[in-house]
Amino acid sequence: MNIHHIRETHFRSGVVCPRCGSKSTKRDGKMVGTGRQRYFCKACGRTFSDLTGTPLSYTKKSAEMWDEMARCMREGKSLRATAEELNIAVSTAFAWRHKILASLREHTDEDSNWMASSRPTRHSFAVRTKAVTSRTN
Repeated sequence: MNIHHIRETHFRSGVVCPRCGSKSTKRDGKMVGTGRQRYFCKACGRTFSDLTGTPLSYTKKSAEMWDEMARCMREGKSLRATAEELNIAVSTAFAWRHKILASLREHTDEDSNWMASSRPTRHSFAVRTKAVTSRTN
């Protein structure tokens, strides 16, 4: 996966403001550091990028790293094992997992055909948790 694929998928019907839905937008330079295209919405006055509204928004890691995260999820790896393999913090692996799962839920709710050909098996995204017990002193 690369930024061009994400852009084509995200804006397949043209550049649309993710906040107000207006097509009245213009390019507004590039984002410092990432080089991603930035856009300005003439209707609501907000700026957004190619990744706004996607699980990759506000991330400083590459799309390829997110592919690796998804692979680890499909393989049922624990957060700790995923974090170690990707060289990220466990808290980052946790946040990314939940961004991916929320995106899958959102797309499944919006368009049930979106996942028809790639629907995961019930064990694809194994969630490994430990029972939390409260201690009383």
